[in-house]
Amino acid sequence: MIPNRQMPQGPIDCAEALRHLYRYVDQEMSMAELLRMKEHLDGCPDCSFETVAVQDLRRLLKRSCAEKAPGELRDRVAAKIAALRQEAAAH
Repeated sequence: MIPNRQMPQGPIDCAEALRHLYRYVDQEMSMAELLRMKEHLDGCPDCSFETVAVQDLRRLLKRSCAEKAPGELRDRVAAKIAALRQEAAAH
């Protein structure tokens, strides 16, 4: 998937729809692209199934990730990231 790639003009096929599926689910496309994707999905049960699966997965992840990590863990992770960035900058 290429997130910023524009869709070609005209009707789209399944390969093109699947390439842009995450942009569609995230509503990161123009209104014209959204409408063309919806038109394809309305007539394609396979791509519609994939779309619903991605949407369901997103909802599940959002619910599952609602808890915050303990403060001590967040501090250790932040310190490790800072150390890695510092190390990378030194090279």
